[in-house]
Order: sequence, then structure tokens, then C-alpha cells
Amino acid sequence: MVTIARPTPFLHHPPTVKSGLADEWLGRDHDVEVPVYLSVHRPSASAGPQWSIAWPVGGMTEQTMTAWCHLQADAVLDLVDLGETTRYEYRGPITKTLAPHSASQYELGKTTLAMREEILRLAQEIGASSFGRNNDDLAPVANSQREWAVRLLDAMVTVGLVPTSERDAAIQQATAGIGSVSSA
Repeated sequence: MVTIARPTPFLHHPPTVKSGLADEWLGRDHDVEVPVYLSVHRPSASAGPQWSIAWPVGGMTEQTMTAWCHLQADAVLDLVDLGETTRYEYRGPITKTLAPHSASQYELGKTTLAMREEILRLAQEIGASSFGRNNDDLAPVANSQREWAVRLLDAMVTVGLVPTSERDAAIQQATAGIGSVSSA
């Protein structure tokens, strides 16, 4: 007899408590004020920089925070047609316990939990926007992630979460490659 197992709806994204974030068990986002950053990771000279909006999570004070919540557009590949253009889409927040040492962070300001929940809502609203690239051209990869992050930053300014001057300074510094290397 053959038994066919039906996949459960939460096979890859288990439900979590309170916020509903899949990675919350790594570091819960407590109701405390923490800074939010534009984070730019440069994995290698040949790969373009990876842009995200990030903040520390997992503790009741910044000093005890154990992880980072990152919002970024990620590659979505078509496995049926490998010649198809790669798209970049937002698929939800990612929590990381260790940060790349090559990440530069540009502080956008201090935020409350309610403000960070609004940032998550804005990211989801922008979410399905796709940015394509040709598979043999690496330069637009960085542009796609950057474009998505800038759209989120623009939305954050529009609703008053980040001052225009902080957004502009962070984008200018990140584009120029100037910034403090941090552990995020």
C-alpha cells in the first residue's frame, strides 16, 4: 500500500506567537525603542551590495539583543525556465543571529515597536513589486535590491517614520560606500 502524504500548510513557515513572524523564536521584537538602519552588505567585490532595512531584536535593551530583523528583496528563480529573468521580491522579514562583518549600517532613527510594525506593513505593501535582471549581468542585482529598499525608505518618509534628511543621508553614504562597519 502506498501512502501519499499531504504537505501541511505550515511546512516551511511555522506559525508563531504574537507577531506572526516566522523567525521570531530567534529573537523576539520587544516593545522597546531601538534604532532602525539601512544595512548594506558587500559579500565580495564581484557581487553587488545587498541592501536591507534592519533593527536589533531579542532583548529588552540594545546591549542584550541577540539577533537582527532584516527586510530585503530576495531573488526568485524560475526553476522551469532557467533562461527566464530573475526577479527580486520581498517575501517577509528574515531574522539573523550573526551578521556579516562586511555590513555597513546607516542609522535612520530610533523606533518603537508600533513604528517597526508599520515598517513591516509598508514592506508587505510594497512586497510583490518585482525587479528583474538578466541572468548574465550582475550589476542590476544590486540595483534591484537597492531600488526595493529605497522604495521602502520613501514609504517610511511619507508616513513620517523617518525624516527626509536621514533617508537622504543614509542613501548617499551607502551609495558612496561610506559608513560604520557594524555587527548587523
